[in-house]
Amino acid sequence: MSASELPAAFEFRVPSGSIVPARVLDATRADGAVMLLIEVGQEEWEMIDLVMYFNLRWDRRNPGEISGDGAVQILMQLDPALASRASADDIFATLSAAPIEDELRSTTNWYGLEVTEAVPLPPELAAKGEVRQGFTTTWRAELATR
Repeated sequence: MSASELPAAFEFRVPSGSIVPARVLDATRADGAVMLLIEVGQEEWEMIDLVMYFNLRWDRRNPGEISGDGAVQILMQLDPALASRASADDIFATLSAAPIEDELRSTTNWYGLEVTEAVPLPPELAAKGEVRQGFTTTWRAELATR
């Protein structure tokens, strides 16, 4: 599956062996960093939030919140130590080809940078675009130095 086929379903593995289903909206490489933008449903978000998957630890979160009313998008960065394993040509194809047990699919190797949800807008504004709210984390600066 190629990046041109996004969005696409994808599964991440948690340390206990459970699966976190998501939709990958975008897969890119920026300054050597491998980035994914995923979307999860409300039920999945509640588990991610509670257990702090994708390194979304409470002590790493900047002010902001998610209301819990709809789908949540998470911008994530792969651990820099693993970035060389993701093909520059088609990151999503590389990740999709990895077996579920592979470290490329482990929630412990992805770092949530931004977590957002859509804000309901009045009809006259909804046609003009989308507004998102949520929070960022402190991981971006630290990962840049690894």
